[in-house]
Amino acid sequence: MSAELVIKEIQRFLASKDAEVLCIKGRWGVGKTYAWRHYLEKAQESGDLYQQDYAYVSLFGLNSLDDLRYAIFESTVSPAQALTGPDAETFGALIKKGKSVGRQARGWIGPALSAVGFGEIGNALARSAFLLVRDRLVCLDDLERAGVDLTPRDVLGLVSFLKEQRNCRVVLLLNDEAMEQEKRKDFERLLEKAIDTSIVFAPTAEEAARIAIVDDEPVSALLRGGVVALGITNIRVIKKIERLAHRLAGYLQPYRPEVLTQAVTACLLSGWAVFERDHAPPMEFIQSYNALIAAMQDRDNDPTDEIVRWRDQLSALPFSHPDDFDRTIFEGVSAGYFDEARLLKEAKILEEALNRNSRDNSFARAWDRYHESLTDDDEVVLDTLYQSAMENLATIDSLNINGTILFLREFGRNDEADELARAYTAAQPDDPRFFDLSYHHFSTDAPVDPTLKAAFEARQSSFKDERDPKGVLLAIGRGEPWRDEDVRLLANVTIDAFEAMIEETEGKDLRLVVQTALQIAARHEHEDPSMKSSLQEALTRIAGKSPMRARRLRAWGYRASAPEKEI
Repeated sequence: MSAELVIKEIQRFLASKDAEVLCIKGRWGVGKTYAWRHYLEKAQESGDLYQQDYAYVSLFGLNSLDDLRYAIFESTVSPAQALTGPDAETFGALIKKGKSVGRQARGWIGPALSAVGFGEIGNALARSAFLLVRDRLVCLDDLERAGVDLTPRDVLGLVSFLKEQRNCRVVLLLNDEAMEQEKRKDFERLLEKAIDTSIVFAPTAEEAARIAIVDDEPVSALLRGGVVALGITNIRVIKKIERLAHRLAGYLQPYRPEVLTQAVTACLLSGWAVFERDHAPPMEFIQSYNALIAAMQDRDNDPTDEIVRWRDQLSALPFSHPDDFDRTIFEGVSAGYFDEARLLKEAKILEEALNRNSRDNSFARAWDRYHESLTDDDEVVLDTLYQSAMENLATIDSLNINGTILFLREFGRNDEADELARAYTAAQPDDPRFFDLSYHHFSTDAPVDPTLKAAFEARQSSFKDERDPKGVLLAIGRGEPWRDEDVRLLANVTIDAFEAMIEETEGKDLRLVVQTALQIAARHEHEDPSMKSSLQEALTRIAGKSPMRARRLRAWGYRASAPEKEI
């Protein structure tokens, strides 16, 4: 049933004065409760809501009919307060009218009634309060999550009573798919007898976006299009993403519109992955996605249809591949909050890059031409890509240059691919971190080209790392992640330097330096054994100076290369 028809039926029900029962089914998160409240509000604003007192009750955790009866009474509010819900004032109004002393009175009458049995008196109060429930609009939510002692049969019996004997309109919101199969069959039989109309709320992505995102702000327009492109139908997920996106917009107000566009897109993608894991790709897929590489992939060779679908969905967004700005947002969405200082730092870097690198350059146009036209001869396409890449070496990011190099190789242009790799490396500024290959997140679909890798490593080795190895070890030991450049620095520390470093260190730093060095050396032993070799020899020298030194080093993870005499 389309969401449009469901909405019309809800609107009809809200305007009707006849006692009847409406059942709205739908899977978790699809937005049943949100849609009900939204159209209740609309009907209230337009004057189309038939005026009756209103009670909303979630059955989650309720364990008896008395609990449910009293909850309906206690939750009753006037039509004007249908959206704000009950509070002490509305409950006081019920008391003032003489309708009931209610269950909340137990706090002060309990001691007086203890001699005659509080439980029995309290249940009697609940039943007497329910005598006053009539001529109301009642919404019962989460039926499938009621307590084990409150059965669907009990609830539906009460629903029928409210309609037939108390002239109430009742709406049931439920996810019958969450019920056990046998209970569901029994429930369906009972439901047919108790309700007048049953509808299934299963909106399309377009309908979900229209229902969940109601304003016309730039953030909302971006989200609405993205929700449709990704096929998100879970309204609860959409609202979570919307809240985070508006928070980002508040931080990024001073920046270019392109920065906000990228932020909202990153928020949408990571929110989809984090909040709807059964339907979205994992974050690892999004982290390694590259639109240029994806466009070059042979669809017939993809491992699953799911990957093809994910690529198609991501290609519909203004998202080519993640950068540090995106990753900051990914981490913020996963954590539920954003590191404002880091976010603004990356936003500034992104804006500077946008100011420097216009999308309207020959390299971008060359790839656009490849994707959008079949008229150019293959050799013309390859010539244009190579020439435009050489013209824009300073502004092309590493993932796109790698993809271009691989593309040239695929079609036999190896000499040009080699030349482009070396020229690109030479054109980059003197930043040792840039030439650390782990910094660039090359994907398994497009591993770094061998010539580009060799050029990066040669450029990296040309830098003299002036950092203090001990300071690097302490920073890593205190929580900073280590990078390839850190391992290279430590691999060049000599035996004598390790020995001197450890012996001159005191206090809590001593244990931290030894344990951190041992951990890094063990992790990188196979790819570069030089650090472990030097460190092991330095520790062996220190251990050999006294049994007590050896004992302390062993407690921190040192193991002698040859058997030692027991102490």
